[in-house]
Amino acid sequence: MSLIALPPPPAWARPVGSADGPADVALAIAVTTAAAIGTGLWLRSRYRRNEKDD
Repeated sequence: MSLIALPPPPAWARPVGSADGPADVALAIAVTTAAAIGTGLWLRSRYRRNEKDD
């Protein structure tokens, strides 16, 4: 039996959980901050590495 021959199941969109609690907001802020710091440090290291080659 081919998987392509099977009809797709009906789509549903219902909320699975809530992300409105204070811990969820704090986690989102922490992850965003960590990503921004990591990106900044990575760009800084690339810029300095390219500057030494010149």
